[in-house]
Amino acid sequence: MRRIGRIGLGLALLAASGLCVWAQRADSITVSADTVIPVNLNTFLSTKNAQNGDNFHAEVSLPITVENRVAIPKGAVVTGRVADVKRAGRVKGRAELALVFEKIIFPDGYTSEIKVELKGAHGRDFSKMKPGDEKIRGDTTKGKDAILIGQTTATGAIIGGAAGRGKGVAIGGPAGAIGGLVTVLATRGPDLVLERGTQLDLILKQPFIVERAR
Repeated sequence: MRRIGRIGLGLALLAASGLCVWAQRADSITVSADTVIPVNLNTFLSTKNAQNGDNFHAEVSLPITVENRVAIPKGAVVTGRVADVKRAGRVKGRAELALVFEKIIFPDGYTSEIKVELKGAHGRDFSKMKPGDEKIRGDTTKGKDAILIGQTTATGAIIGGAAGRGKGVAIGGPAGAIGGLVTVLATRGPDLVLERGTQLDLILKQPFIVERAR
C-alpha cells in the first residue's frame, strides 16, 4: 500500500509539474523571425569620433503585438555597441558605421538577449541599404565634387578673361579646374552622422520568446 501511495504521489507531483510548465508556456509570447522592430536612436553617433566598442541604445517606437497581445512594448530599450567605424576617404569611399544589437530592456525591467540585425536607416544623407548589408553608409559626394570643379573652372575662366580676353579664358578655365580637383582630392568626404531620434529598422534573426505577457 505504501509503495502504491508513493507511486500515486509521484504521479501527482509529475502532473503538477507538467501543468506548471504548460501554464508558463501558455503565458509566453513568441515573436516570429523576420519581424521588423522600429526603433529611435537615443545616442548620438558619428564616424568622426565613434570608436569600436562604444555603447549606444535605442527605443522601440511602436509596440509589437502577437494575436492582440503586446509582446514588445513601446518604450522598450534596445542596447548595442559599435562594431566598425570607417571615415570617408579623400578620393573615394563613403563613411560607414556597423552596429550590433545585443539586449532589450522592457519598461518593467524585464531584460533579455535579442538576435536582430539592421534592416534600414532613415535619413536623407544615408545610402539605401542592400539586403544582407548591415552597415549604414553615408551618401556619395560625386555630385558636389562635380559642382565644385565646375565652379572653380568658371571662376578661373572669368579671371583669365578679365586678364587677357580669349587667351586668358583658355588658360584660366583649365587652371580653375585643376584648382578644384586639388581641393576635392585634399578634402575628406563627409562624416556619417546619426542624430538622436534617427529611425532604425531592426529585423529578428530568430524567434524571440517573451517569457510572460506584458
